[in-house]
Amino acid sequence: VSAPYEPPLEPEVVLDTAASGISECAGKLLSFLHARYDKALDGEQPPAMRPTSHSMAGDSNPPRAIAGAGP
Repeated sequence: VSAPYEPPLEPEVVLDTAASGISECAGKLLSFLHARYDKALDGEQPPAMRPTSHSMAGDSNPPRAIAGAGP
């Protein structure tokens, strides 16, 4: 990967894996996902993902989130 990591300006969820245990981080992530996507299970459209500062059009190496990445 030639592009440096660029953290999101306004992340929707932050998991501080250095300060919290696996169970706490997993619970926080699951709570976020349930709050965001449970409406989809009821037939409603889930909210759209926010665009990043990267252009995905024609980018053969789009940015990816890395689980557990931290300082």
